[in-house]
Amino acid sequence: MGKIQIKELNLDNCRSTNIAALTSEFTNLKILSAINVGLTSLKGFPELPALTRLELSDNRISGGLNVLQSSPKLAYLNLCGNRIKDLETLEPLCLAIKSKASLSEPVRKPNQRSRNSGATVWVNII
Repeated sequence: MGKIQIKELNLDNCRSTNIAALTSEFTNLKILSAINVGLTSLKGFPELPALTRLELSDNRISGGLNVLQSSPKLAYLNLCGNRIKDLETLEPLCLAIKSKASLSEPVRKPNQRSRNSGATVWVNII
């Protein structure tokens, strides 16, 4: 099967404990919403190189966030209402954000504006 051209996919309230039906054929997917699906993990989450926004609120995810490192353009992630209990669970996200920032931003002199000054990475957990 070839690459799937879908850019936005809303799976809100479609009950499933895993994300197995989503494959790496969704190479053009930019926005994925899976709110209140019942996900217990992100095991099997595919490489989605174009993904910029991911809504995963109101699921039962408690870890395994390292799979999101395969989505280098991810700039917004909503994990509200999941079972994340400690900050260590978020460490893979912090490493991905730090590495993204260090690779994309040159060292600047004081008071020098960033060429990406409007770009912000959002992670919503509360």
